[in-house]
Amino acid sequence: MIITTVTSAAFLPKAVVMAQSAKRHIPKCTIVIGLIEESVPESAHHLPCVDEIVLGKDMMGYADFHRFLFQYYAEEGINSCKPQLLNYVYKKYDRERKFVYMDTDMYVMSDLEELDDHFKRHAVLLTPHYVESPEPFIAEKLLEWEARPFEIGFFRSYGIINGGFLALKRHPSAEKFIQWWMRRVEQYGFFDYEKGLFSDQYWLQYASAFFDDILFLRHPGYNFAPWNWQERRASAAGDTFLASNEPIRLFHMSGVNSHFDKWNEQLPDDQQKIMNDIREIYLQELNNVGFSDLKWIEWCYNFYSSGERIEHKARIVFRGLYKNQELPNPFSLSNAFFLTEEPPPTPDPPAPNPAIAETDTRAMNVEADNRARHAEDFLKQNMNIRPNRYRKQFSRKSRRLNKRPGKPTASRKRKAPSRLKKSAKKIVRWLRSPPSRTRRKAAPRKGVNP
Repeated sequence: MIITTVTSAAFLPKAVVMAQSAKRHIPKCTIVIGLIEESVPESAHHLPCVDEIVLGKDMMGYADFHRFLFQYYAEEGINSCKPQLLNYVYKKYDRERKFVYMDTDMYVMSDLEELDDHFKRHAVLLTPHYVESPEPFIAEKLLEWEARPFEIGFFRSYGIINGGFLALKRHPSAEKFIQWWMRRVEQYGFFDYEKGLFSDQYWLQYASAFFDDILFLRHPGYNFAPWNWQERRASAAGDTFLASNEPIRLFHMSGVNSHFDKWNEQLPDDQQKIMNDIREIYLQELNNVGFSDLKWIEWCYNFYSSGERIEHKARIVFRGLYKNQELPNPFSLSNAFFLTEEPPPTPDPPAPNPAIAETDTRAMNVEADNRARHAEDFLKQNMNIRPNRYRKQFSRKSRRLNKRPGKPTASRKRKAPSRLKKSAKKIVRWLRSPPSRTRRKAAPRKGVNP
């Protein structure tokens, strides 16, 4: 079994804890870390329990890795490299049959023995955030979207599938799934909560619609995370920790130093104690790993080659230029290149249309008809003038109705048209008349030589 994860240099200590916990319960597994940096830090060349470290630029996922990565800031870019790393290990370790991806903050607490049974019938295994409807379990005060059902707020922002864990076996459906996922995150792996995009994770919820042999793994012990604690009651049986009476396989230590306590406070006291005990075990192991100098290393792709920090606006501008192959390596440029506002070029004046000439009476008649039509529409809308055919039809119908037996013969007084309407009619009549080819010459006066 190949177990992989992607990370930056700052989160390598967490990746080592994940690797140690995996080796403890699955001794024969191979750990491959995808490091999304330009080089491996000096102190990280020999990490315990790690079998291989591969740089992102060496995964050979895209034709131009640097163009791909320039679109994203750290978390977006690292998450979008997950399918590249799976593609890398799938091709390199061609004798392996099982591949597992885990986030660096995953903590393996027991053997993943259910995977073998599921791989007999399915090629790809994904884990949902919840295995039951979440509404009965979530405290209202935790949500920023209190006025809406939980599914609308949480699932719209984060999706129904969590990207912290997935497993696949060597199979044509799995290979197609990896290639499809790579194409999706090549340009659409960023965070946009209003549009529902959550980096690479957004696309996983559609996988079952596009590919066969995909299973949503509903075992409560996989991807046991703070947001689903209340639906999966934690307990302890000796040294084994349980979730809904099933062994916890993977504990997702998301926000272990931040929102962990916020979710834990909503649990009963006995469950709070279990969560705190697991966290203490994890933090103690994290402190024992060392490599404290790595957590201060800033992501190298936050800077241009010159050392200038990349502004997020520059990344957004580049997204529209991603397919422009004439553009050089974006890391060799600067913010000024992407953010300088140049005045738009002045458009050339339109060329005269030779079809409309002064001597072309036919074209002039068409133009006059168009002007008359627009003028008539305007007058009908603003002066309540009816065309003659409608007025005659209406008046005839009204006269017939008034002549019916038993119908009161109320006299209909017709209002005299106002001067404005008379003038409007003259205007329409004049506009409808085609312009004459030549001006009519005035008749010579009597007694005057022409």
